[in-house]
Amino acid sequence: ELGVGELLLFYADFSQKNVKLDFARFERILASSCEQCGRNLAMSVRVCELSEIENAVLLDFGGDDFSTLGGAEILLIGAEGGWSDAERAKFKRKIGLKSSCVLRAQTAIISAAAKILA
Repeated sequence: ELGVGELLLFYADFSQKNVKLDFARFERILASSCEQCGRNLAMSVRVCELSEIENAVLLDFGGDDFSTLGGAEILLIGAEGGWSDAERAKFKRKIGLKSSCVLRAQTAIISAAAKILA
């Protein structure tokens, strides 16, 4: 319902790597979600390596304002443990939410989408 076209899943340095992904379940959830919000095309979901992602901007503390996004970038929202120094060094651009709290990953996703849509 927020208009996200693609969800890239990746393991970051601080990810919990014991999660088994159930793509059949994802497809059922996406189909139901599309029916509920009136969306014609479900977003795609794929797994990739973080090193494969180009033209990306990290959602991180102290980053630039959302108004600096051009619309073609991939917004990376990390694990709840945050980004490692190596990951921060790989991706030079950073966007920040003005929040005094540390957000859970799913809350950060919705907050970022709301800022982009605003």
